[in-house]
Amino acid sequence: MINQDLLYKAIGERLRKARLQSGLLQSELAQKIAHLRTSITNIEGGRQRLPLHVLYELCHHLHVEVISILPLEGEVTDDPQVSVTAGDVTEQLPSQAADVLKQMLAVTQPQGDR
Repeated sequence: MINQDLLYKAIGERLRKARLQSGLLQSELAQKIAHLRTSITNIEGGRQRLPLHVLYELCHHLHVEVISILPLEGEVTDDPQVSVTAGDVTEQLPSQAADVLKQMLAVTQPQGDR
């Protein structure tokens, strides 16, 4: 299931990075798309859910492709946390990360310890 908070936060972070790379201030970008600076602040913070046409306008003025702003599904999908123990340490990790870590730990353990 898509976590909308993660989705808009990821989009906002990528837009902020693109804006900084382009050398634009929030107020300058806001003026270019006829919005308030506070809208840009809220979009970048993931608090304002921007319409699709606004995303395209922002990307146009930032000289980036929309696809570079959109996160992959795995980045915004709710993933249950799994406990993983390594030695004396137990951590809660997303299930995909836990699977990878378990595989890595299995490879690095001596044959007799498996």
